[in-house]
Amino acid sequence: MKLAREIATITYRSGPDWAQRLGRQRADENKAPALCPDFLIETYLDHAGEK
Repeated sequence: MKLAREIATITYRSGPDWAQRLGRQRADENKAPALCPDFLIETYLDHAGEK
C-alpha cells in the first residue's frame, strides 16, 4: 500500500514541478550516500507513503 501511495504522489505533479520544488537536493549534505532515502524527494515520498 505504501508503494502505491508513493507512485500516486509522483503522478499527480509534473516533472518540472517536482524539479522546481525539490530538485536534486540531498536531505543531509554532511552524510555519505547510502541505501536509505538520500534526497529530499525520497524523504518526501517516504513520508507520504507512511501517512
